[in-house]
Amino acid sequence: MSFKPIALQDRHLNSIEKNYSKLNLTTKPYLDNTNSVSKNLSNTTIRKLKIPVLHLKNLSSSNDPFISSKRKLTAPLSTQNIKKRNFSIHSPTSKGIRTTRAKIREMFALPPRQIKYPLSPIKAVDMLKDVLSDMEMLEIHEYNEIYFVGSGAKKIYADPNVCNYGYDNDKGDFKVVLGDHIDYRYEVVSLLGKGSFGQVCKCYDHKDKELVAIKIIRNKKKFHKQGLVEVRILEHMNEKDPLDRFNIVKTKNHFFFRGHLCIVFELLSINLYEFIKSHNFQRVSLSYVARFAVQILISLQFSSSLGIIHCDLKPENILLKNPNKSGIKIIDFGSSCYENQRFYNYIQSRFYRAPEIMLGIPYTCSIDMWSLACILIEIHIGQPIFPGKNEQEQFLRIMEVLGEPPLEILAQSTRKKLFFDSQGKARVMPNSRGKMRFPGTRLLDDIVCSEDELFLGFLKEILVWDPKNRLTPLEALNHRWLKKMFKRKKSHSKRQRVIRDVDDVEKDGM
Repeated sequence: MSFKPIALQDRHLNSIEKNYSKLNLTTKPYLDNTNSVSKNLSNTTIRKLKIPVLHLKNLSSSNDPFISSKRKLTAPLSTQNIKKRNFSIHSPTSKGIRTTRAKIREMFALPPRQIKYPLSPIKAVDMLKDVLSDMEMLEIHEYNEIYFVGSGAKKIYADPNVCNYGYDNDKGDFKVVLGDHIDYRYEVVSLLGKGSFGQVCKCYDHKDKELVAIKIIRNKKKFHKQGLVEVRILEHMNEKDPLDRFNIVKTKNHFFFRGHLCIVFELLSINLYEFIKSHNFQRVSLSYVARFAVQILISLQFSSSLGIIHCDLKPENILLKNPNKSGIKIIDFGSSCYENQRFYNYIQSRFYRAPEIMLGIPYTCSIDMWSLACILIEIHIGQPIFPGKNEQEQFLRIMEVLGEPPLEILAQSTRKKLFFDSQGKARVMPNSRGKMRFPGTRLLDDIVCSEDELFLGFLKEILVWDPKNRLTPLEALNHRWLKKMFKRKKSHSKRQRVIRDVDDVEKDGM
């Protein structure tokens, strides 16, 4: 049976061009961090954000690592360490993969060749025709340069009788094959995670010779649209932060491959949930909490200055840059939006969901501040503060600590009937274990169990019903608790290392 995958590819390429033109996306979101214009732009951005001088040293920098934590979680994961520790993950030049490729050549009775990449499509077909599928023999001509073809992988061979030629499962997820290529450039090393959006893979970039993370969006129209919005938001943020100072994950590339939008990110380390788990869900010192708080607040001050709401801030979406350091970056802007372009009414993961979302009240950047307070408490005590099993219990848990919401808040609600009866009384109902929760019967102090009154005060100024009364990121950065936690120690040599351009910003602001 004959089939014409090229026709499918042509239609697909046309749809890509339409998607990009609708959102005015560029195809190469690369940034030159060494450019002097970029440096001046970043300094101007820092000045506009009005980040306190006390916290300038906590700005992210590729040249100056963040303050080390005393406890080491794991050894740094580099290509060299992977070789030394003999992980099952191999670099492209490792002995294991060479052996596999040698077996492939032996299987097809081919003499061993020294292939020098990149190849042109014509040369790739000529030299690698015995390891390329029929679909790849045609598909490869759409590329200018070939860096990797996954010679030793157990490839999926195209079937014209099934959805997307058999490259997808029934849910629209791309069938990831370890050792195979993505876009004839990236080698799939491992699967990092899955979600409703699709999958994230750890890959080796054979062009730039580095490990990266690739988010492969599910092959469904609504996820494509959402993914393109994420690309647009990240490009905007990366453009405004060319020196990589505001702790936002960096995108390296994005493209469509076999019907899937793929976004290439820098590879980071474990997330904060895994960090909490590594401490056996026990209490963590406030020094850790403060380090994370300042970095997240700097990110939120930056994003809110651009009118961007993250909409899904949680421990899983905050990653350590290095397993031995406390520097972090915020990831997953797949649910994000601009304040003046809100796409969804119901957002955020349940444990970290702001009450105005549950009440159906128009939301602002302040929902991210609510999530931040919940995250900081969870890092400190090892458990979520509001772990509701469902939406009703979630709201009851919040009322248990904060009491009932003010009448002016309820007056704005479009969903209050879910939580209050016709007389305006809270609908109190037992949970799955028969426990009843009543408004205003628990104190935040008893949950957090901290002797630091300033920390408790900090939380109480964020966990409030009225979003307008919550601390903003800038107000939080100037709070007495963080000022106390980051007092300068002149005798400490590490505290004296301040990046030159940040020094310039301080002088300009004086």
